[in-house]
Amino acid sequence: MIHKKLAIIVLLAFAACKVSGQFNVKIGYNAQYTVFNKTNQLFEQYNKNTSDLSLQFEKFHFMHGLELGGRLMLGKRTALDAGFTSLFTTDNGSARNVGGTIANDEWRISQRVLSLGLENYYRIFGFGIQLGNIKTNYLRDFPGAKSKLSVYSESYYNLRFSLIFQAKTGRNAFALKPYYNYPLSSINIATVDRSLNAGGNVPIQENLSSYGIAIVFYNGPQI
Repeated sequence: MIHKKLAIIVLLAFAACKVSGQFNVKIGYNAQYTVFNKTNQLFEQYNKNTSDLSLQFEKFHFMHGLELGGRLMLGKRTALDAGFTSLFTTDNGSARNVGGTIANDEWRISQRVLSLGLENYYRIFGFGIQLGNIKTNYLRDFPGAKSKLSVYSESYYNLRFSLIFQAKTGRNAFALKPYYNYPLSSINIATVDRSLNAGGNVPIQENLSSYGIAIVFYNGPQI
């Protein structure tokens, strides 16, 4: 429901401005480093307490994926930017079960982001700020399972602060956008602890601050 509301806001914003600006489709690659402080503590606890562990879980940090969306130039210096970003990271652990067979245990953390923001440009440089809604999903692939099981899923809002380095021609533009994500709330990953370590109901608050870089291309006439 939150994603649908944000998508409607994005569409209305573009509809309201399209008569006076230049619209460009954007597509690119996003690489991100997320702290995952509490998450990694849970997996370290699993590594420490699991007997006959043949492959330990590594720390979760790096996520990557696609970034799609559009940019509406409201003039030569100001733009309205909207986008969808899909990021993920995966790790595996292996342990010997009661039958003596080594079984693989795979975890995947994914994030889907809907965002809307403003950007300001001066020649090849710029900066931007975006409000994003991030749905974070922890999935587990049990041995013998036909598909990954969603262990925990929650959405939260964040602010993204970006620097922009842009090069453009009359028909296309290329931009590097290093950024920092500031979460406006934390998520409670106690469910992950119960699935991984048979933990209790004590809340475990994870603050998913992150930084990264987006490499994007804009297609269409540039102003």
